[in-house]
Amino acid sequence: MGNKRGERRKRMIARQREDHEATRDKLQKLQTELSGNSNKIEYDIHPGQGSENFRAYQNLQPQTETYVQAVLVDDDVDEGSSFDAYERVAMLTADLECTLMRFDLTSKKLEKTRCELKDAEAQLIREKKELVQAKEVCDSERSQKERAIARMKQSEATVRDVEEKMQAELTQALNAHKSEIHVRQQAERDAEAQKKAARDAHEKALQSEGRIEALGEELHGLRREIEDLRQAKADLAQQTGMLDLKSAEVTAAQGELDTTKKELAEARRIHDTQNLQIEALSAHIAALKAAHEATLRIQDSIGESPESVNDQPSETEVDSLQPSSASTLTASLLVKPKARAAAKAAAKQKPRPKSRAGAKAKPGVSGVPIRDPPRLGGDLIDCRVELRRRLRPHRVASGRFKTSSVYLRSGLRNREYKLE
Repeated sequence: MGNKRGERRKRMIARQREDHEATRDKLQKLQTELSGNSNKIEYDIHPGQGSENFRAYQNLQPQTETYVQAVLVDDDVDEGSSFDAYERVAMLTADLECTLMRFDLTSKKLEKTRCELKDAEAQLIREKKELVQAKEVCDSERSQKERAIARMKQSEATVRDVEEKMQAELTQALNAHKSEIHVRQQAERDAEAQKKAARDAHEKALQSEGRIEALGEELHGLRREIEDLRQAKADLAQQTGMLDLKSAEVTAAQGELDTTKKELAEARRIHDTQNLQIEALSAHIAALKAAHEATLRIQDSIGESPESVNDQPSETEVDSLQPSSASTLTASLLVKPKARAAAKAAAKQKPRPKSRAGAKAKPGVSGVPIRDPPRLGGDLIDCRVELRRRLRPHRVASGRFKTSSVYLRSGLRNREYKLE
């Protein structure tokens, strides 16, 4: 507290010194102006002009009086010369009156200037009184400084020393004042920076609160999403179990499909084999049909005879022609025509029955009576039945492909109808 009071007192003293210096400068200026005005008043408003008139008037007045007295006293002067003297006296009197008028005008101006000077002095006195009143408010140090200033006016050397001391003190006070201003400005800048930092912190706090609220909403939404994801995970696990079951079923179905594909490939292979067999049978049937037609033509040409009946192969012969397997059947169907002709010749050389009505089966024959040539289709049907019997195991192996045998049967039936 003591340091602060001392600093305040120093600042007050520095301000009082500055006020004193400003007042002293004003007084010096007024004193200079008053001295200049007094000089102007003494030598008239225009420099040199009033002084010359005043001197001329002072020099002229005794000369004029002497001259007038001399003229008036001189009785020896004639009338002409006296007339000229009177004219000169009148001129001098007129000049004197003009000079007196000018002197009166100058005196009036001087009086006016003196009044202005008195007003200025009164104003100066009032200002001094105001300054004294202002100085009376100051403390003891100010009174000591005023006494020092009064002593400084009495002695220029003392004044110079005091001025140097005061200048040093003023410089120190000015430096202190500048430092105080700098400290105050720095404090203001620090306060502004702190206010700005506080505003920024408040804004950041508001933004943080908004962000916290937004993050809370996002967290709530994320929690809902997590619950949804958990539910979806449970549903997904359930669906995964179902998909595993379905994948097992699909795997089983795939195995069945592979088995089915294998069976289909086997059925296709069998079907191709059957097609080859059917083609071979068709070729054999065509050959038999051609032989039958040739037999019919021969019978037509030579007439019917008991021997012509035996030209057709019996059911036993047809059975002998049927192969025991697909390979033997194909090989038998692909026999050369010469071999077939030799087989027919061997069949003709067998013993024939006496009559068709009383024919009986021999021990070495199958027991089936020989049919008429137009009933060759029945033998073909028996061949088809035998072929179906031999192909039955292949057809029963896959129950899904029974239609192939149906198609085979329908194709053979169509061929049989064409043959009949």
